[in-house]
Amino acid sequence: MARKLHELLNEDLIFFDVEATNWQEVLKYLADNLLRKGYVNDSFYNAVVEREKKFPTGLPTGKINVAIPHTDPIHVIKDGIAVALLKQPVLFREMGKFEGEVACDIVFMLAIKNPDGQIKVLQNFMDIFMDSNLLLKIKNAKSKKEIIDIISKSN
Repeated sequence: MARKLHELLNEDLIFFDVEATNWQEVLKYLADNLLRKGYVNDSFYNAVVEREKKFPTGLPTGKINVAIPHTDPIHVIKDGIAVALLKQPVLFREMGKFEGEVACDIVFMLAIKNPDGQIKVLQNFMDIFMDSNLLLKIKNAKSKKEIIDIISKSN
């Protein structure tokens, strides 16, 4: 299990100007790409949707809001993180709440094989999410490599 977030990022899984009208479309887009590239099983998408319904992952972080959808490791073949920078914010339900929605600008979909590793990755992301300037840099990045570099320097 990679300890650093940038070790889980791959330029093939970073997407700019993703268009979606709802959170399910964003999840489908990212899950389909993870599936095509051999990171997850075909059960992954439905499992992520079901988990998102029960345990929402939208995080109000300030200027740039994020979501970090993920699911059980049984649906994962190899570790990776898919990133969608959305053309327009998409509403996700707020993490830890039964009501309330968050207009998310960036979605980080986690595919992590080891349950302990997933917790570590989530903790590392929380450090990034606490820095609104860092999220703004990610949102305004002009290249996939730039996003990986920003995360690498912060982690």
